[in-house]
Amino acid sequence: MKLSSVISFKVVFKEFRISIVVGIMLGIANGIRIVLLNHDVYLAFVVSASIVVTVMISKFVGCVLPIVAKRLKMDPAIMAAPLITTIVDTLAIMVYFLNRITNFQLIKVLDLHHHEGFFDKCIYKGGV
Repeated sequence: MKLSSVISFKVVFKEFRISIVVGIMLGIANGIRIVLLNHDVYLAFVVSASIVVTVMISKFVGCVLPIVAKRLKMDPAIMAAPLITTIVDTLAIMVYFLNRITNFQLIKVLDLHHHEGFFDKCIYKGGV
């Protein structure tokens, strides 16, 4: 079967839309769970945002690599398991830590306006 650019774009775009819906649903569900169990809105936001981005990246990588393999006249199944899993796992870890660092720095900057902020109590004094 010959894959045209139009068909490939439609497949990737459809998978992208699905990944947004699935990512948001998983993010909301996990965010609620974290808030209820840990009472930590910051952690809930970071994990939820990371899940949304990770699901989007995984769907994109899982969709594009087999298409690329097919165009290179390779067996798409070769790309399926080990390569996609490795790429997605590595990117998921990077997304989480980049998200955590970025949000922590943003909240820390916003919290500097208070005399003794929430993060000062939690991090520097051992708890709230």
